[in-house]
Amino acid sequence: MPEHLRALVAILAIALATFWLAAKPMCAVIMATDDYRRRRNAWFGMTLAAFLTGNFWLYVFVSGALAAWYGARDRSPLALYCLLILVIPQDIAHELPGVGPVRYLFLVDHVRVLNLVLLLPLALRLRKTERRESSPQFRLPDLLVIGLILFMVFCEALNASLTGTIRTAFNLGIDIWLPYFVASRALRDSRDFREMAGALVLCCWLVGTLAAYEAMSRWLLYFSLRGELGLQPSFYAVRGVSAIRAQVSATQPIVLGYLLVVGLGMLHYVAPLLRPKSGAWLAGIGATAGLLGSLSRGPWVGAVAMLLANVSLGPARVRRVAMLLGVGGLALTLLLLSPYGQLFLDVLPFIGEIDSGSVDYRVQLFDVSIEVFRQNIWLGDVNFLGNPLLEQMRQGQGIIDMVNTFLQIALGYGVVGVTLFCGAFLAAFRAVWRVRRLRLDDAEVERLGRTLLVTLVGILVMIATVSGIGVVPTVYWLIIGASIGYSRAFAAEPLRAIRSPTVRTRAIGALGVGHDPSATRQ
Repeated sequence: MPEHLRALVAILAIALATFWLAAKPMCAVIMATDDYRRRRNAWFGMTLAAFLTGNFWLYVFVSGALAAWYGARDRSPLALYCLLILVIPQDIAHELPGVGPVRYLFLVDHVRVLNLVLLLPLALRLRKTERRESSPQFRLPDLLVIGLILFMVFCEALNASLTGTIRTAFNLGIDIWLPYFVASRALRDSRDFREMAGALVLCCWLVGTLAAYEAMSRWLLYFSLRGELGLQPSFYAVRGVSAIRAQVSATQPIVLGYLLVVGLGMLHYVAPLLRPKSGAWLAGIGATAGLLGSLSRGPWVGAVAMLLANVSLGPARVRRVAMLLGVGGLALTLLLLSPYGQLFLDVLPFIGEIDSGSVDYRVQLFDVSIEVFRQNIWLGDVNFLGNPLLEQMRQGQGIIDMVNTFLQIALGYGVVGVTLFCGAFLAAFRAVWRVRRLRLDDAEVERLGRTLLVTLVGILVMIATVSGIGVVPTVYWLIIGASIGYSRAFAAEPLRAIRSPTVRTRAIGALGVGHDPSATRQ
């Protein structure tokens, strides 16, 4: 049997078990049973199409048709999108041929197909609804994202042809604006947030379990799929003597780790809603096992940062810190006593001896990049990879690996670009922070706000160790959009209710501002 068919059998077996285990917990409160089944069937249909069609364009047609069919019947197409985002690796891509002097229109990959088929129609409906309801057109976070896109197009226009500039504008609109806009407008109440977060948790539960199997079996399940869909298979990612770094359909191990950390962040919000509680434990174990199997140190650091932020923002800090130390210490002890204990120590940054050159490369890259940044400090240079100073960073594969999203933005678009980019994160953080403080009396809304805050912290830490490859930018634009959606969805009710003296007193108290006790008696 060909390798890709053997891999398909293993993937289907693991997926069937995972979806079966997840059905009852997910359908209790998170999502309707019919929607769960449709999303599950869409995942299986696309996976079968990827492994059985043997042709990329046939797969695009089948997967696009499936996404359109199920999306039209799904209550939350955004939740369906979140589950399907890692059906196949995003680096399996081909150029859509152009006409005449235009060699190609744009690069087609799995995520862009989902963006065009699921998110674009939803964005048009949401925009129409905004106009009908006379909602505020654009707020500061929207203007920052739009400004970033326009500035990136402007920088591209200074260095590329007209067709290249138009292609860049189209790509940025599809890749950045659509996920952000849909997430910021489609999430209108707790049910919408439950479905989106639940779909991300389910996705990470599934790919985490597949990743754990890859690490234990030392067999990359999606490796042979690239050849079947017309691409040269990439090399196996290894760390150490024989440790295969799991990556499943996430393009690279570090991208897998990044997504799983985001999924674990969403699990904090979803876990109390899962019935029975064993569902939360199984989802957490699956995602954590995949995270360990990726052997990606940047996401590990991001997970720790997210945990610390969660403890510092949550109630009963002392008890939570003690519990974290106890559970973390026990888990670490069991890991060190297992056959993988020494490997875990060896791959730790600054401590282990395996692949220590990766850390050295990042340090050197930062130093060299600062010198390049100073040459074009305000507008940057979109062709910065051609700078002679960066030639010393070219690796054995013939590439300069920009393993830092902030550096990638700063070198390409200067101070203006990196300010707009960081401003979008800060605006999202501020929006959630302000509304969460007004909703401390609502346990679920407060927990959702805390989840978004700590997930943003984890993302900011992780993207300092990975460039904008794979689904990395898609996921952080979704989370930024969800943060703005949170502020839009839950700010209005307290502001209306604040006219009541009792509610006004409680809201002011949540803000930490003193008030006159006699106000409640007037």
